[in-house]
Amino acid sequence: MDTGVPDPGSVTGEEAPKPAPAPVDTGNPSEQQDAGTPPEQPDPTACEGVPGVSQQQLAAFEAWSHQGDKEISCFASAPDGVGGALVLRGNGVTFEIATRSGSSLTWYNVNTFVATAQPGGMLGITDPIRDDSPQWLLFVDGPTGYARQQPNEAAEIVMTSVDPTGGLRAVLADGTLKAYDVRGETLWSLPVSLSAPLSAVGVDARGNTLVLAAGDTRFGPSTVEGLWVDGDGQPGQPFLALAQAPAGSYELMPQAKEGLFLAVNHGARTWAAAFESLKPEGSPAPEWLARGAERPLLRLPGGKGYFRPSVTQVGYSICERQAELLSPMGNSCGTLPFPTTSDDASYFCEHLMLGADGTVVEPLGSKYMGSPGNPGPDDPQPEYGLHCKVRYWPRLLQ
Repeated sequence: MDTGVPDPGSVTGEEAPKPAPAPVDTGNPSEQQDAGTPPEQPDPTACEGVPGVSQQQLAAFEAWSHQGDKEISCFASAPDGVGGALVLRGNGVTFEIATRSGSSLTWYNVNTFVATAQPGGMLGITDPIRDDSPQWLLFVDGPTGYARQQPNEAAEIVMTSVDPTGGLRAVLADGTLKAYDVRGETLWSLPVSLSAPLSAVGVDARGNTLVLAAGDTRFGPSTVEGLWVDGDGQPGQPFLALAQAPAGSYELMPQAKEGLFLAVNHGARTWAAAFESLKPEGSPAPEWLARGAERPLLRLPGGKGYFRPSVTQVGYSICERQAELLSPMGNSCGTLPFPTTSDDASYFCEHLMLGADGTVVEPLGSKYMGSPGNPGPDDPQPEYGLHCKVRYWPRLLQ
């Protein structure tokens, strides 16, 4: 299988009344809802099961910061799987994971680290500095901060997808599809043969994997070939997924209950198809996906619906964030306005993240604090360094 194509990418408590659907202002004209096609009014039962969130819950966030070497940047944060968040730092040579307990884990000769939220922790993949260095998976246990490094991979990992049931799928450069459990242990490994370059891999809520290849496939020129692999690693037969391959990079996103949606990024994001679990054909994507198509579409824990965050940069350094909740059928079930504080300064406004346990994590950026040099014992300033800040709402959407 040709894998030369690069990877295109990887709320509890008092029930609040469900407001009527309304356009979500994301601060980006390309993300505005089409005024000519307003969303349908949901029926009274459309939002049953979607988590309700009160203003008191939104105000009850937690936050912490990690002080570290001023030369090691704050480049990411991630849910820790147990109601909190991790801070990831690096400078292209040294990589560090900091936990809210104050402990930190450090590796060297690692360029970056791609983290995925898992039940009970975080599972990620390293990107070594040297091209000839092997990659490996790392699991960080949320409650203890204990890290477990798995053996080196035999070939480069070129594409991954998170399993909504826990774990990860990865396609290696030699054409192998691998399934990992929550801790990064290999569950099964399967050589996959497709007739065109790999374009996407996705895992649905039942643990079934779909791989797509676009180009001149066995089904004809400029087509999309698909292959389902069930949760036990048993493959089906290649099938014609799309008769015309859309231009752009592909992403497969899990549906609330089962199956996958196909998004295509080509200047703007469009939704090209939907695939029922293990069914060897595609169908048109539902129309509701086009409303706010540019925003991420994240599956709520338990398949209760979807979480669609948006972010607007206000002035030079303030990020305003909100998120729309959707039912499994795409009905709008209200918008959550996440509070903004005066300490939210950030040069880059990033989207909210959603953990496997329903924790919402907001990256807040970094700040230099303390006294440069060697402060005396009576100096009230903390030791000079770069503080990485993160804010989160524990299990808000479980």
